[in-house]
Amino acid sequence: MSLTREDLAELALEVTGMTRTRWDLLLETLKDDAAMNRIMKEEWERKPRDSEEAIREYYRESDIWFLNTWNHGIGGLVKMAGRGAPALSSRWSEVFVRSLKIPCQILDYGGGFFNDTYPLVMSGYKVSVAEVEGPVTAFLRRYRTLAGLEDRMGIVDVGSDLPLQGMYDGAVCFETLEHLLHPAELARHLRDHINPEGPFAFSVSFGAPAHAPYHVASNAPLGDERVWAAKLEEIGFLPFWKDAQNPHFQVWRRP
Repeated sequence: MSLTREDLAELALEVTGMTRTRWDLLLETLKDDAAMNRIMKEEWERKPRDSEEAIREYYRESDIWFLNTWNHGIGGLVKMAGRGAPALSSRWSEVFVRSLKIPCQILDYGGGFFNDTYPLVMSGYKVSVAEVEGPVTAFLRRYRTLAGLEDRMGIVDVGSDLPLQGMYDGAVCFETLEHLLHPAELARHLRDHINPEGPFAFSVSFGAPAHAPYHVASNAPLGDERVWAAKLEEIGFLPFWKDAQNPHFQVWRRP
């Protein structure tokens, strides 16, 4: 079923309870990075973010975070619903797909509205996105049915620190680990739920909490790539590929 941007905006209003006036106001705010970050900082500092649950609460409750995430993913949502031609448009995804031993189940942890993995869905892979249980997961369940993508899209409600149950043939985790108090613990949890020899594609942006308060300040030392690489090796991942043009994107593997 084809779905328009406006169709999906109406669905978002239903699941979030936002008024159209508030939605439009926040859309305008998102055009100004300084204004957006000011609101996010105020919301972040409203309560102590001293546990993973307190951090999840922020993402569950923040309207501007929801809308920012929706803005980044809306193009892919429209394309998936319209059954556009499949296309892997990034080097990491090409390497990732070639690394899959049994291309059945892929996990996108913290992937929002399939912003990075919608081309995999359109190429025929089953992708499950793990997101904080709340408006995002409610939206995705409604969208999946409306778009007729029940066989291509899975949804994992993140309501605990280590929420995964099943096994996956590969995992993707972009710009998520820096939002956690204990990123190495989640990386280990991901490794435990990737089948042997499965790829793990990731990017991280540890540090810069003054600009992005939700980048947990205590993780700043992990911004040294060598420190984070040592953590991944200790956890049990092996380096496999790094984008020569943008080394921020990497693919490691579980032995």
